[in-house]
Amino acid sequence: MEPVRSLFHRLAKGALFGVVVGLVVSAGLAALSILHTEGLLGNLVAAGTAATCFLLAARSQSMLEAVSRAIFGVVAGGALHAVGARFVEADTPRALFGIEAGTPLFDVPFFYAPIVGALAAALIVALPPRNAP
Repeated sequence: MEPVRSLFHRLAKGALFGVVVGLVVSAGLAALSILHTEGLLGNLVAAGTAATCFLLAARSQSMLEAVSRAIFGVVAGGALHAVGARFVEADTPRALFGIEAGTPLFDVPFFYAPIVGALAAALIVALPPRNAP
């Protein structure tokens, strides 16, 4: 039972870490007055969020490992945003923080960046360490 509890504990810590990274990224965009991202800009924000989570949560041993994790994070983040933007048919119910009512949720960084960060960080901490049996 201990390994399951340990895995759940690592997943929860990773997801919380990812939410914090996503909120920091979206707050940085808000400070730059970028409240609405769509298309390629949205994919780049999600990719950057996931790559940041992969780099910070993974504690890489070498430069090659860090670069490969960052590349995988970019691909995973971009894919998560693309899938979410394609299949999640939800809009903002009312005007909020300068976002107009009816804006798709996957065009609002405050919505998708924490989700992408949580999934990316949970994924990277769920993987066993390199020297684990």
